[in-house]
Amino acid sequence: MQPQNKFITLTPHCSLKRLEEPCLYDIANDELYELSHDAFDFLVRSSQGECPPVRKQDEEFIQHCLSEKLIVLSEEPGPKRRVPQPSPVPSLRYLELQITDRCNLRCRHCYIGESVHQNLPIDRIRKVLDEFEAMQGLRLLLSGGEPLLHPRFWRINETLVDYDFRSVLLSNGTLITKEAARRLRVH
Repeated sequence: MQPQNKFITLTPHCSLKRLEEPCLYDIANDELYELSHDAFDFLVRSSQGECPPVRKQDEEFIQHCLSEKLIVLSEEPGPKRRVPQPSPVPSLRYLELQITDRCNLRCRHCYIGESVHQNLPIDRIRKVLDEFEAMQGLRLLLSGGEPLLHPRFWRINETLVDYDFRSVLLSNGTLITKEAARRLRVH
């Protein structure tokens, strides 16, 4: 139950998505919860700083969201969240983005072939990420070749936190030192 004068706020690792059906996506745990239109509208209003009334039939839903750490109760409204636009149908949920063909290995099974040292420009990468987020994407698979060999990899890495989707790094792992692992912004 929502106590009086308390605001319901989505946790930072959760995002509302309008796929074929309205959903709540737990980015950290990579779990997608399909919502009724009423539940989605309730969470949209809450994410905009409103304190919508809680009906008796909503209490179980709210308790479940609290127990799963999808929402929190707070004294003040949380930061306003972007209201998602509907995704294309069918939705594009996963995207593999090959940012470079460079690699420090020569695996026999690799389908990339001989590197010609091509790197996707960072402005093009940012545009693709913006479009994927606007389409309600859930999971970005950042790959290459070896993505850490992209000359702007660490700048790309820092931009990943700006998006409401899960970011996964597909790497051969040979360039991931303890320091590199600490700096990575992927899930």
